[in-house]
Amino acid sequence: MKVPNTGLISEANKALFREDGYMVLDGVLTEQTLQMLREECSYFLGYFDARLDMGNGAESLLTHRGKRYFIHSRYRLSPRLWQFIFSATMAEICHQLLGENEGGRITRRGRAPPGQPG
Repeated sequence: MKVPNTGLISEANKALFREDGYMVLDGVLTEQTLQMLREECSYFLGYFDARLDMGNGAESLLTHRGKRYFIHSRYRLSPRLWQFIFSATMAEICHQLLGENEGGRITRRGRAPPGQPG
């Protein structure tokens, strides 16, 4: 799949990512998108707090209430998160940072397609 380069990520951003392992992309996401992400995160934090309260959080020793949470694959339970994660914006960001080869192997399950090295 050809991912268009609309200029979201500058060469300086790429260099920061390579050197530091992260970068800040000011103004890339709309306020609406940021609000949606905040709402979804808040929902899933509450969901995990309730599980911890009921004694059902033992499957993850990485989660510590109020400090850090290991919450994986919950986008599958949220149509809003799913749409964001697999959006054109995220595809461009991943493609620009990972490059042509690696970006082409990423699938929705996070595994290489059959017949390709993973």
